[in-house]
Amino acid sequence: MKRATLILVILPLVVSLSGCIAAAVAAGATGVYYIKGAAEKTYPYDVEKVYNATLAALADADIQAYQKSADATVAKIEATLADGKRLIIDVETAATGMSKVRIRIGTFGDKDRSQYIFSKIDKRL
Repeated sequence: MKRATLILVILPLVVSLSGCIAAAVAAGATGVYYIKGAAEKTYPYDVEKVYNATLAALADADIQAYQKSADATVAKIEATLADGKRLIIDVETAATGMSKVRIRIGTFGDKDRSQYIFSKIDKRL
């Protein structure tokens, strides 16, 4: 009886975990990783080029940045979206000639809107 109860408790956990793993694999296949509310993507360009493309992409999406800073290895953009959520975009050197972009929207993130912003950046690069 105890064994049957244990299986009934553990089985849903295993099924749930396998779903999370499948979602992580699917996200990795698209090149965008979603970790703890932030979406991340790596581009084969230096920080300056990705930063400028990101600013242009935000302008294309009618998003006004209220704070911008950049140097050769890191950049940061902050904006407020139409619904009042805070948008933070960090760009940093990932390797020689490569940059990692991290987008966080609000406290917990917004996967769909982050993906939309990445699509705008992709078009600018």
